[in-house]
Amino acid sequence: MEINSLEKFLDKKNIAAVRNKRMEREKICVLFIEDDEATQTLLRMTAASLQPTYDLIVAENSKDGLKSYFGHAPDITFLDIQLPDGSGLDILKVIKKHDPNSYVVMLTANATSINVKKATVFGADGFIAKPFTKNSMKQIFGKYTRNDEVYNTDLIDRNVVQSISFNDSEMEAMIYKSFLDKSQAYINNIREPDSADVYEKALLNMKKLAINVGANKLANICSLAKENPVDINILNGIYNTTIDKIQSIVDSLGVEE
Repeated sequence: MEINSLEKFLDKKNIAAVRNKRMEREKICVLFIEDDEATQTLLRMTAASLQPTYDLIVAENSKDGLKSYFGHAPDITFLDIQLPDGSGLDILKVIKKHDPNSYVVMLTANATSINVKKATVFGADGFIAKPFTKNSMKQIFGKYTRNDEVYNTDLIDRNVVQSISFNDSEMEAMIYKSFLDKSQAYINNIREPDSADVYEKALLNMKKLAINVGANKLANICSLAKENPVDINILNGIYNTTIDKIQSIVDSLGVEE
């Protein structure tokens, strides 16, 4: 289904209200766009075991998925790449176009590098290969939180990336490269923001990137900086050390550009 056709399902008022809906509620809202009944059952069981922390919404196709997304403004979205009425990659592009602050994890039974590469280019925040377990889903739930929490003190936890990239060196490298490509603009907006709104969005996006690659110290300082002034020299130091570490990992994987 073409993106222009998908956008016909969207309510402009809902698009404009996404940020406020997300900020005003107390519980984390999770959306699953998935048509397989067995997977839906596993997702429901996982979410139920985490209550009352999460509210869960399920949509089975592209049209309902987009309506649910912009109607509820979920904090986390799990999106199947193969949907009965189209590609989850097209849904991803629409979501990222209208809500750059979205957090979308792709679900796929076809864990090919081309799918992961496309999803990464379109802005996916993570990947899970099917079949997956209840425990693996819980681990992903824990990667993102709307609450300010202190992460462990490891600079880079590679298990985080490996758990969402199928332990494949090429895919692992793509996740890290995506961080290297996207993080510079965000860190610049944190260092010298044009406005408070730009600063807040940059912090949120940098935190998401950091969580996605297991950059725990960087994620932690972004959380703290949301409410408290942070010494820019400390932020720069952690960011630069993180960049160097991630670049060394990418180099060690030996994957060509």
